[in-house]
Amino acid sequence: MSNHEHGVSIRLENCRKTFADGTLALQPLDLTINAGETLVLLGPSGCGKTTTLRMIAGLEFPDEGGRILFGDEDVTRQPIEKRKVGMVFQSYALFPNMTVAENVGYGLKVQKVNVADIKRRVAEMLEMMELGALAHRRISQLSGGQRQRVALARAIITSPRVLLLDEPLTALDALLRERLRADINSLLRKLGITAIYVTHDQDEAMALGDRIVVMEQGRVSQIGSPREIYFTPKNDFVADFIGQINVFEGQIRDRRMQLPGGSLPDVALADGFGRIHCRPEDIVLTEAGSGQLTGVVQQTQFIGDRTRVWVAGAGQQPVLVDGDGRTHFTQGQPVGLQIKPDQMILLDQQGVRAA
Repeated sequence: MSNHEHGVSIRLENCRKTFADGTLALQPLDLTINAGETLVLLGPSGCGKTTTLRMIAGLEFPDEGGRILFGDEDVTRQPIEKRKVGMVFQSYALFPNMTVAENVGYGLKVQKVNVADIKRRVAEMLEMMELGALAHRRISQLSGGQRQRVALARAIITSPRVLLLDEPLTALDALLRERLRADINSLLRKLGITAIYVTHDQDEAMALGDRIVVMEQGRVSQIGSPREIYFTPKNDFVADFIGQINVFEGQIRDRRMQLPGGSLPDVALADGFGRIHCRPEDIVLTEAGSGQLTGVVQQTQFIGDRTRVWVAGAGQQPVLVDGDGRTHFTQGQPVGLQIKPDQMILLDQQGVRAA
């Protein structure tokens, strides 16, 4: 939309958050968000992601010494209504006594925009969000997906400097969630708005984020592009939290890890105990006896484009392998497992990525 401002860059400096009861919700955080970027805060419940979002919004304030900047403007102590942010909550927070058009135009009414302009901008926004035909409906007459679009439209219409989304798709079923994820993604790209998106859903984070901030217990575990986070996790927590993954643990001698089903060569870790993480799609099943490891098919699951196979006896716990959907395995069948050295994620004894 032509009247839309492009996003603003955001900087958090030494932002720590202690609640009134003494709970430390967020360790000191330094974070820069680029103008027009979609940054996803990802992590389990209680990791500090919503607290971070609420501080950016102006719903919470950092402890003494913390600073929040929108561009060059210090907004640390500014309340939410002064910051020009748009927010979309999990609950949508729509007004049940208003129509779709009234809900969408509400923020403009508060800003005292004249009636003709409100009408025009609401019509434009409803068109863009494919809600034109529903303008006069009540919120109670809408599906979950339609309500979500109304909440988004209401947040965007005021041309916010930043769009903040807190688990906005959680209440929807899987198929609708996927569709709306794609819609939100193309909308954010079209608007070029700075967006911060909170989720515990890794698929959502991967699909939407220019960068992902993985959080654990009030601190940042890793920041990177979706590809970096997935293929080069920095530690145990990130490796285990993102996607399906296998863990092999064992003694390493002369760059070789000994395992119940054989050994893995070319392991670039020092002698002693080590850990190797490996994605299910990076393991190849071969004829029994021809791989680096040998095991037995414990169970299989056909998922259409791939067959998921659990192999017992190769490592300490069953190894998960994603193979071609057309290949068939039977329970109890002996198989070999082959892993390329460059697809092993190597972590040292402390569970930190080996340099």
